[in-house]
Amino acid sequence: MEPEVTYAELKFPPTAPPPRKGQVAVVRTAVTTTGKTPVSSPASTKLVRALAILSFILLVLVITLLILSIKWSSQLQGKTAEVMQYSANATFLSEEVRYFSKQWDTSQQNLTQLLAKYATMTWLYQNLSISYQNLSISFQSTNDTLRDVLEQQRQANELLTQMLTWLQDRNWFQCSREEMSGLTAIRCKFCQQEWTLQNMHCYYFSQDARDWWYSQGWCRRHQSQLVTVNSEEEQMFINSRSKDSYDKLWIGYSDNQKEGQWVWDDGSSSHQRFWKWGQPDNYYSENCATTEQTESPTKSWNDDQCMKSYRYICEKDADHVLFSSTGVYS
Repeated sequence: MEPEVTYAELKFPPTAPPPRKGQVAVVRTAVTTTGKTPVSSPASTKLVRALAILSFILLVLVITLLILSIKWSSQLQGKTAEVMQYSANATFLSEEVRYFSKQWDTSQQNLTQLLAKYATMTWLYQNLSISYQNLSISFQSTNDTLRDVLEQQRQANELLTQMLTWLQDRNWFQCSREEMSGLTAIRCKFCQQEWTLQNMHCYYFSQDARDWWYSQGWCRRHQSQLVTVNSEEEQMFINSRSKDSYDKLWIGYSDNQKEGQWVWDDGSSSHQRFWKWGQPDNYYSENCATTEQTESPTKSWNDDQCMKSYRYICEKDADHVLFSSTGVYS
């Protein structure tokens, strides 16, 4: 038996606008049945299938989106970690840049200081070089001068040697070498002309004959005294200057102040005595002593009258002079 078909009347609400194309219309059906099972229409089945397909597609899309979101979330976390690592690296690099920037600034300052020191050293080197050149010139000049001075000193020493030889050949000079400030010098004792040098003393043997008083005055006027005999050697020297046994010479010995108390004219305390045998005898007030030639020079003195005229002997210390290459000093 064929089933009964119930036809339904579709009614749209009077206020509802007509359905647009592509929209699904909600259909209200008023079905009147007679107790038999209704049969779905082909349009309703298609609609259900379309809804099912659409739901499946939506579910697939949701799952796909969920998978993609999980994947993207994982990738995002990885990228975030990379970004954080890059950020940390950037921070580290920034610190490194700051450190090297400070090092660069320090290096620049050190370089500036080194350049300044280099400039100073260059200036000092130039000045030292100039000073060295000047010193070299001065040294050469000093060396030349020293060579000239040494040559002059050598010539001066030769001249002094010649002078020493010449002076020693004269009886009024007695010379000897000595060192003075590292230089060789010649010190000479000398007497004036007509005086004789002996043992650093000058002796004057007069040619004219005078009394003892005049002889004493003449010696004193010439910064000397009548001779004082201090040794046997000196007695032999003055005795050798007597011409003969008749040639008597006054010496500076007398007892004019007190008889028998013989004293020297210069006030010395010489105790040498060279009297002849039996002298002094004070014969006719003989108060002044003479020396004369005898066989024994140590027995040559005689007392005589001071008013008689005899030759006389004056004595004084020798003058001295120093000859050196730098000058002559008295």
